[in-house]
Amino acid sequence: MSQRIFIVTGAKGGVGATTIAIKLVARLPAPAERMIVDADLTGKRSLAVWYDLSDDLDRARSIGTATVARAPDGTLVMELARTYEDASRKLRRPLRAR
Repeated sequence: MSQRIFIVTGAKGGVGATTIAIKLVARLPAPAERMIVDADLTGKRSLAVWYDLSDDLDRARSIGTATVARAPDGTLVMELARTYEDASRKLRRPLRAR
């Protein structure tokens, strides 16, 4: 099975990268599970807020691991870091999915 990976990034905050990523995940056909990854290390937690998963991601959190929760629409949401401090600690160790 082939997978399609899209990377959406913005040069600065407020350019709509999160909105575009969410719309891509929701609208493009997918033969398997959908996953969206929040790699924003500034701690804005846009995806956690959009999908209302902040509490679920926090309960599953362990330092040094990526955290995953399932949104009500079935999309898997992965958050690499909750804050800039989390990110700096994670960058010192290999990242492993939880």
